[in-house]
Amino acid sequence: MSARDFSTRELDALGVKYRNVSLDKGARVLIVSSPAPEAVLASTLLCRSIMKTGGVFHITFVEPVIDARTLERLLDANPKHTIIVIGADVTDDVSPNPELPPPIVIGGRIRAGAISEHSFNIRERVPVGAYVIAREKLELGLEELYLAAAGLLVQDQSLAESDRVLKEIVLLAQERNTLRERRGFRAFGTNFLPLIETLSSSISPYLRGISGALDSCERILSEADIPPSRRNMPIEALASEEKRRLTEKLTLKLDVSAIRRLLGLDFENCLEPESSPLRFLSAVKSMSEVAWSRHETGLAMAVWMGDRARMLRMLLDSYRLHCRQTISGVERFMSIRSKNEVNTQSDSVAVAPMSTVPCEVLSDVGRIIFEISYVDPERFLVLETEDCACVVWASDDMSLSDVLQSFMTAGLSSSSASPKSVLVQLPKEKRQNLVNAIGSLAGEMR
Repeated sequence: MSARDFSTRELDALGVKYRNVSLDKGARVLIVSSPAPEAVLASTLLCRSIMKTGGVFHITFVEPVIDARTLERLLDANPKHTIIVIGADVTDDVSPNPELPPPIVIGGRIRAGAISEHSFNIRERVPVGAYVIAREKLELGLEELYLAAAGLLVQDQSLAESDRVLKEIVLLAQERNTLRERRGFRAFGTNFLPLIETLSSSISPYLRGISGALDSCERILSEADIPPSRRNMPIEALASEEKRRLTEKLTLKLDVSAIRRLLGLDFENCLEPESSPLRFLSAVKSMSEVAWSRHETGLAMAVWMGDRARMLRMLLDSYRLHCRQTISGVERFMSIRSKNEVNTQSDSVAVAPMSTVPCEVLSDVGRIIFEISYVDPERFLVLETEDCACVVWASDDMSLSDVLQSFMTAGLSSSSASPKSVLVQLPKEKRQNLVNAIGSLAGEMR
């Protein structure tokens, strides 16, 4: 396909704007990517395009906030590489070697100073910037077009309606029969797992009274007149009338917010088989988020790059384990809450001991606790184990970048686990330092 097949008027205008980016076909490229799903999908897009044009790429994952000295070290250590930073904010200021190729920064903010003067900062949303560069400097195919659209939609489906350029990429993917809208169930496994597993293992969304409760699932399926012989089928394999009855029973069981997350608009990747775990965008989003929280972003990227065998099986196994551990973690929180063991003495922080829960699932446990309204959404929630503390919040007034930078300033070693959670490695006897730092953040929110 020609470049014309991947262009629109708005994208052409952006292409002219960024035509001077220093990136040649056949180049050696180091991609420095945030673990956020949209950044990983955009990085995958660029890596595929680099390979198509005979180039060589290496990729390293960093936190969504990095200091300029880290970027300087990467520049010095890779003088023959073009460095592309994707989805990460660059803080502080240093004086990089002007003889080295300037880094390309896509989507991240750069503090004004020497680094910003010696870089090419593409301020578009991450998937847009990656798509435009690949179109102007490298090569694109339908797979890369899908990755751009998916990267936009995993952030927020409403984004595609709020910005003309974003909407054009999504529409272009639909016109090229790469992407298709669908409405229905959005739980993970809707098209390939037995329906009872899809419901009982669901954490995105968490189905209160159903997730982790096989007996409850069986009762709902019986009430919906789904025969036992059809309960090992995926939800998508049910007849329309069976889906209608199941939806009706779930609507009676779940609250409105859970229903809205379970049912609604989704998108299909038309390049994938109908029974593929990657067919529905909701599944790609769920697996991307779990890979982030489990620090398995490289595994997810290998799957997005095209490994549909061993790597996909590993990713699916990891996801299903994560669901079981998360549901167990939510049950653990409910138990300690019933015993009044959640410390809510502070107006801004609630602290819960979660000693038996793996650190890698605490971000999802915290998200679910907020979703089912077990903690005041104006508070920060700290879930503690012997090894770590996970700070989770629900408010849109606090960004992940703000929290990471604040903890960095306070000297706390932290890593992101989701858009609204951070893991902190700190001995229990020093956890008060964390609570103090959170108190300062809470003061900024007011």
